[in-house]
Amino acid sequence: MTTENNPDAELIVSNDDAELNPQPASEHAPPSPSIVLNDDGDFSAQFANLEGLANPDEEIATRDTTIHKYDDGSETDAFDGGVNGVSSKIQSELQIGRPGLTQRDPSARYMSLSREGNFSEQITGIGLTGFSPNSARPARRPSFSLQLQHLENLDETDTESISTSNAGSLIDHRMRRSSLGASLSKLFGLGDLESLIDDDNKKSTEENEATTYEDYITDPVFESRFQPDQMRCLALVAHNHMKPAMKTFVMANKNLLCKFKLTGTNTTMTMLREVFGDDDSVKFGPTCTSGPLGGDAELVAIMCTENLGGCIFFQDPMSAHPHQADIECLSRQANVHNVLMMPNPATAYACMESMRIALKEGRAEIIPSFFKTLQSPSVAEYKVRQARVVKRNAGK
Repeated sequence: MTTENNPDAELIVSNDDAELNPQPASEHAPPSPSIVLNDDGDFSAQFANLEGLANPDEEIATRDTTIHKYDDGSETDAFDGGVNGVSSKIQSELQIGRPGLTQRDPSARYMSLSREGNFSEQITGIGLTGFSPNSARPARRPSFSLQLQHLENLDETDTESISTSNAGSLIDHRMRRSSLGASLSKLFGLGDLESLIDDDNKKSTEENEATTYEDYITDPVFESRFQPDQMRCLALVAHNHMKPAMKTFVMANKNLLCKFKLTGTNTTMTMLREVFGDDDSVKFGPTCTSGPLGGDAELVAIMCTENLGGCIFFQDPMSAHPHQADIECLSRQANVHNVLMMPNPATAYACMESMRIALKEGRAEIIPSFFKTLQSPSVAEYKVRQARVVKRNAGK
């Protein structure tokens, strides 16, 4: 029965005693909230036959339906009485040592009560140690430079008077004395160091002195134990603002990179041919189109057909890219196939030494993705789930 179009109708309300109490509907009364009609008795009893609501190993407690009558005429069963008793006990314990609301300033009704006692004292009982105002504070951790003083000398052959306790100074020292220092400082974004190297070169030019370099950082000529055709391709890709950095990187490592079969997107491949010139010993793989036109997707195809062992991908994190989906696909597939991925100059430079050792000493296990098909450890679990799906739908 509805009262939407009948202002004289009565609103029917059901209570817990299953009695229908007629109440006159008021024309100006606010709309009543939704009411669930309970014609089957106790509300909790409606859930008695539902499955899965309780732990199968646990017994479902049976509600005591004994009715208790009080002097004021009210009634309650044992369950409600127990709940009321627990609630009263909790409220009484919470009010111990706290002023009642009637004794407090009405303006402070919604203010939180201060916690009594020190926090460190409260956590003492659970095995934790806190700081008290009178306790001595722990000794400060020594600086990183002081900790390095207890390590062995980083380079016993360094005859210069340089403190090995400062690794940053050691990096500056070696790069300033390396023929590749200017290139690497530019790749790593070390502007201050690049300025120092420029000043060193300018001073040498003014004094007509030849610059003497030490073999700290070099790109030596060596004989590889593996031929380029025996390994999978090495891809080189760089976004527009990273192409100068890629060229600098190639120039600083060309004696190593020429040992691989090189592939990449169109602009990068053009730059590689300019760097290596007419050197017939350099092997080139497929030339992909520009990245926004599908070059990254073509590299994914080379990877998925088991022809790509590694990828040097200098990504520009400061610009938006129209082919962002392709970039993410290339990065994701490199993770799926466990291919060596170098997304920035620092990572690429660190990998160069490992790759140089692998080729020079014939240690293919250092760069296995150039010789074998790998995969992410998560692929095995994925294949198990897919086999279950196939099996479940085989009979349909």
